[in-house]
Amino acid sequence: MAAEPVPAPRTRRTTDDHDQRLADAFEACQDLFFLGSPVEGLEFAVELLGQLVPHEAASACLYDIDEDVLRFVVANGPGADEKRSDAVPASVGLFGIAVRMVGSALRVDPLGTDPRYDPGVDGRFGLEPENALYLPVVGQGRILGVLQLINREIDVTFSQGDADLGLYVAEQLGKFLQQVRLRPRR
Repeated sequence: MAAEPVPAPRTRRTTDDHDQRLADAFEACQDLFFLGSPVEGLEFAVELLGQLVPHEAASACLYDIDEDVLRFVVANGPGADEKRSDAVPASVGLFGIAVRMVGSALRVDPLGTDPRYDPGVDGRFGLEPENALYLPVVGQGRILGVLQLINREIDVTFSQGDADLGLYVAEQLGKFLQQVRLRPRR
């Protein structure tokens, strides 16, 4: 009887690794408050999450309360050019679920076969969806936006540690966005 192939060992994140990533996020997020605009803050958060939680693509949206839509401000990875400047209803797809999950991350695996997945809202042109992490950005209890990470790299899927780390960055981004709104205009 032929031996079955042995699956590749799964990379296990240690507590030390998670603690180091969290310490790195804490230190980096201090720089967030020296930025000048919401766009700079979103770009910073996406870049930081790219370093701490490697992924194939990311989106950062701001919530437009007047039109009840999420506007894609920052996007990287496959299909980024098509996604940037797009707007989607804040009640549709996994983004719509994430909007209602204040204080919680939404981890989805497998992504493409999840019945809540809407390819026109949650997907990307030229990107095969495998898994995703949605992080609501909140300020003073109000939804300000959503961060989306697609297709975890290195590990098989997004872990609870990734979600916790992402929520911390999203929380700091929310504080920054609130601060920017309250700054006097010149």
